[in-house]
Amino acid sequence: MRRREFIAVGCCSVCGISAGCLDEDDSEPVPEIGSLEVRNDQREEDHEFMVQIEDEEGTVFKETYHLEAADSGESAIALEDPVEPGAHTVRVEVDEYSATMDAQDRITDDQTCIRLQFYLGPETLHSEYQLYDRCE
Repeated sequence: MRRREFIAVGCCSVCGISAGCLDEDDSEPVPEIGSLEVRNDQREEDHEFMVQIEDEEGTVFKETYHLEAADSGESAIALEDPVEPGAHTVRVEVDEYSATMDAQDRITDDQTCIRLQFYLGPETLHSEYQLYDRCE
């Protein structure tokens, strides 16, 4: 009889302890890509930039942009809120270069809005990001 009481008390204790751990507030923060900028900083050549955004189910955004040389005219594009909030991976390709950034890996608990920048320099494709408390 004592064994059954011990098992019953043990099960109730585990359920009681874990009940507080399963609260919705403990969920992982969700990133929001507030803006995505792609820029051609090369002065002599135009380039085609492929921008692809994926989530766990596959590609949710894919476009190719022709960006002129930095001195001429349209050498950058800026996309505001390109996708809904969520765990996304952004990949930019141009010529033989590519850069990938995982938004979920960059955010913090307090700063979930992310601004991504990709720019083609003389020898490589660079990527940078900034975090904000929220997207406006």
